[in-house]
Amino acid sequence: FDPAYVGMVHQLSANLPYFRLDYDAKGTEDILHLKHELEPEAMAAHPLFKSLHARATELVSEIYGPANPVLRRVHANQLPFGDIQLAHTDLVPGVTALYFANAQWEDSWQGEAVFYDAGEPVATVYPRPGRLALFPGDLPHRAGSPSKLCLAARISIVFKFQTDSQPD
Repeated sequence: FDPAYVGMVHQLSANLPYFRLDYDAKGTEDILHLKHELEPEAMAAHPLFKSLHARATELVSEIYGPANPVLRRVHANQLPFGDIQLAHTDLVPGVTALYFANAQWEDSWQGEAVFYDAGEPVATVYPRPGRLALFPGDLPHRAGSPSKLCLAARISIVFKFQTDSQPD
């Protein structure tokens, strides 16, 4: 995405009202995360969000089209220093498109998304501004909290697509 567009999406998403509404997995209901739910239809029509919505939908359809992806949920996450995220899965069967919404991110701020196999971390994705990462909904993952050096919250926008079968 163009840096100016990334900056505008960051400004908009940073000013959304976030509430501690969601948790990662069964048994972690007492560890709530800052979320803002976005209606998929409203996002598709929003003057600024519609380009992000279109790109996420286009990429998921291009890569996972045979599994008939249907967008079921979109939400923004705000993760400040000190918050904890636990490993979880998303829609199964499904595909997740994870957009990193911060306009600026320094290496020392950390906050990588961590992906697991059999309980062991196997991959990370750096929260580069404007990056859109796709992964199967059954892949265990968690958001990494920003380091103490980061004075801003790590913001992401998550698109969750239901599919007919779990893609590879």
